[in-house]
Amino acid sequence: MIFQEPMSALDPVFTIGHQIGQAYRSHFAVSRAEARERAVQALAQVGIALPSRRHDDYPHQLSGGMRQRVMIAMALICEPKLLIADEPTTALDVTVQAQITDLLRELSERSGTALLFITHDLGVVAETCTRMVTMYAGEVVEDAPVDAVLDRPRHPYTSGLLRSLPQLTPRRAPLGFIPGRVPGAAEMPPGCRFLPRCGHGMAGCDQPQALRVLARTPSDEPAGERRVRCWRADALQLPGSVNP
Repeated sequence: MIFQEPMSALDPVFTIGHQIGQAYRSHFAVSRAEARERAVQALAQVGIALPSRRHDDYPHQLSGGMRQRVMIAMALICEPKLLIADEPTTALDVTVQAQITDLLRELSERSGTALLFITHDLGVVAETCTRMVTMYAGEVVEDAPVDAVLDRPRHPYTSGLLRSLPQLTPRRAPLGFIPGRVPGAAEMPPGCRFLPRCGHGMAGCDQPQALRVLARTPSDEPAGERRVRCWRADALQLPGSVNP
């Protein structure tokens, strides 16, 4: 797993090489020398210059982007089948964000590791992911290929998120938004959890909603299976980011 804030995820009193090597030795029976060699290789793999020298640096000696690369190296050193990236670009500037997302995509393709990217940045989702899973109030409300969601979202919450993007709002027009607020854990509606904020609610929405597979159309065929937690999904024509 790659955590959101590398400065708090890395131990400030140990060198980065020690921490990477410790993660490796926890899973493989190797010597300290072997762990060091493998840690240096991991640092080189994520694009850190002079990896042998950086191996002995402490976290405070590295920039935010380099610390995030260290976290990626630590996560990948044991060759996982699944890599969970929890908001890995939140604390980074825009230029470094692009470098980190490109690096994650490249490493995932090269090693065959599946990448689960947790983020609020829909631009990163569009550039990095193949499927998009939208969650609301602790539930998955839509699961579909990214291109299909951007073109035609099938859940009102997903559509609301896309229409809230400033770049999709005409100049000088009011910024799109979703009214209301997310319910607290003790305030969940009995049926659709998004119903109090949804502009498409009607009789039947106050019943529990199942996450169901939508019937596939010829246009959906190349995109793959779509699932949505809304019984009106087939009837609604919701705007997306590509098809307003």
